[in-house]
Amino acid sequence: MTARVSPPSDARVGTVTAPTSSLETVTSPDAPTPSSTSPRWTLPSGTTVQGWIDDRSASHRTSSSAAVWRATGIPYAHADRYCPPEPAPAVVGTLKATALSPACPQRDLAILEGAAPANPLGDLTQDEHCQHLSVTVPAGTDPGERLPVMVWIHGGSYVAGAGDQPLYGTHALVAEQRVITVNVTYRLGMFGFLGVPDAGIPANLGLLDLIEALRWVQENIAAFGGDPQNVTAWGESAGADAVSHLMIAEGAQGLFRRAIIQSAPFGLMRGREAMTNALGAVAAEVPADAPPEELLTVQERIERTALRFGLRGAMPFGPEYGHHPLPAAADLDAAWAQAARRVDVLVGWNAREASLFTPGVQGVKVLPDVPLVGRAAHEGLVRLLTESIYGRGVRAFLARHARARGNGYQYLFDTGSDHLLDSSHAAELPMLFWDRAVWGAAESLSEVDRDDYESRAQQMRAAWATFARTGHLPTGTIPGVMTVERAG
Repeated sequence: MTARVSPPSDARVGTVTAPTSSLETVTSPDAPTPSSTSPRWTLPSGTTVQGWIDDRSASHRTSSSAAVWRATGIPYAHADRYCPPEPAPAVVGTLKATALSPACPQRDLAILEGAAPANPLGDLTQDEHCQHLSVTVPAGTDPGERLPVMVWIHGGSYVAGAGDQPLYGTHALVAEQRVITVNVTYRLGMFGFLGVPDAGIPANLGLLDLIEALRWVQENIAAFGGDPQNVTAWGESAGADAVSHLMIAEGAQGLFRRAIIQSAPFGLMRGREAMTNALGAVAAEVPADAPPEELLTVQERIERTALRFGLRGAMPFGPEYGHHPLPAAADLDAAWAQAARRVDVLVGWNAREASLFTPGVQGVKVLPDVPLVGRAAHEGLVRLLTESIYGRGVRAFLARHARARGNGYQYLFDTGSDHLLDSSHAAELPMLFWDRAVWGAAESLSEVDRDDYESRAQQMRAAWATFARTGHLPTGTIPGVMTVERAG
C-alpha cells in the first residue's frame, strides 16, 4: 500500500502582522537584510519578547517562500557548573530575542563528515551557560490559535551539537505545516552527562536542563499561539534517546503529549555502569573550576578510555540510571510501560544507520573498493551493526509500548539510492530541515534530483506534523522516504 501524507486541510499562511500594536526595527542574526520589522509577544510574567522576521528567499529553501516569525536565544534556565538548573528569572521590560542560542563547549564531531555540511555549528558562539531556546512561528499567528508545538532536541552523542546550528532550521516545516517549533540547547559531555558522586558532580544535568525547557514551553508557548496541551518532544540520535528518557524522568510527566524518536541508539544504553565508573575516575581529577578548554581536553581522554568497553564506548556520555531524575535500571521497563498510556510515540530508524560510522573503523573504509566481494561484505557489516544498535531496540521499545496499550507507530527510513551514505545515520535530517543554502553541499546529496528530493522531503515533514497534530499516521509506504507501521 502507498501512503501519501498531505498538509492539513486548514493549512494557511497569514499576513505578517505583529502580535501587539507596537513595531520596531531590529537587526536579526542571519536574515538577508540588515533589519526588519519585529513581532512581539507578551509572556505571562509580563516580559515582552521582541523577535524578528525570517523572510529569506525561497531559493534558499523549498517551494515554501512564506516568512516565519522567530524569537531566538531565549534563556529558559541558568546554573552554575555542576549544579541543577533553575528557571531563568523573568526579564523586566523587553527581552530582545534576536541572537542565536550559544552552543555548549565542544569539539568537532568528525563522524558527520560527508553526511552534513562542513562546520556544522556555523557561527555560533560557545558557552557553558547555554540553556537557551528559540521559537519559530508561522507569520501572522494569533496568540489564541493553539497550534501544535514540536520541541526539537538535537543529537550529537551527548557531546556535540546545538539547537540553533544551521542544520536544524525549521523554516520549511513551520511555514508548510503550520506548527510551532522550539529548538533547545542544553549542557553536554563533561558539563551535563557524566556524574561523579565522589567529586560532587551530579548525573543527568543535561536531562534536567531539558525538563526546564519543557516547563518553559508549558508556561509560555500559548503567548506565541501554541497549544501547551499538544506538545511533541522530538529528537534524533542522542536527542531521541533523551526524548525516550524524558518519558520516564521524574518531573517531566505532563510536559509533553507525544514523542518522535529518530534513530535512538537503544543498543548502547544499558549495561554501562562499569564504563561510567571508569570514566568518572578520570573526570574526578579535574578541578571543579577548571576552564572549559581543560574540561574538553579531559573529555577527549575520557572518550579514548571508553573505547575499551566495546560498542558502548562509542557513546561514553549519556543518561545514568538510578540517579535523579531517572529510575534504577531494574525499573526501566516498568517505567516505560507506565508512560505508554500518557505519551503517543513515533519511533524508528534508518535502514543503513551504521554506514555513517564504518568509514572510521580501521580497515573497513576501503572495504567497498575490494573487487567482487568488498561491497557485499561492507553492506553485511552495515546491516549487522544497524540491527544491533538501532533496529532491535526500536522494535523492543514499540512492542513494550503496545503491550502497555499505548498508541504508537514505527517507521523505517529508506530512500533506496545507491550512495554509500544512503539511509545512513542522520540521513533523514535534510528532509526535515531542508535549506538549500545549508544542505546543498552535503556529499550524501550530491547525486540526487533536487526537485524530486524536495517533493519527498515535504511529504516527510507533513507526516511528522500530522503525528504532532493528531497522534496518528496513515500506515504504508511513502516511496523513496519510509514505511510506517502501527504498534500492535
